[in-house]
Amino acid sequence: MRNTNRESDKTSFFTIGAKMVIIISALVLISLGSITTLVSYFVSQDLRINAEANNIEINRRSAMDAEQAFVNIQANALVLLQ
Repeated sequence: MRNTNRESDKTSFFTIGAKMVIIISALVLISLGSITTLVSYFVSQDLRINAEANNIEINRRSAMDAEQAFVNIQANALVLLQ
């Protein structure tokens, strides 16, 4: 008589459907993780560039205000000297 239990049935722990679900889930998780990482990296770079540009603009405006204040002080001092 033949043995009806095959050796391959004993070694297979997961069915083909379970294996496919595991593989597809792993691929989806890896792709979502890598996309999230890339987006976070590029957004942080963009935010840094925008923050530097805003900082330069604020410094420029402050310098213009300080320059205007010095010009006004100089003009007032010249008026007092006359």
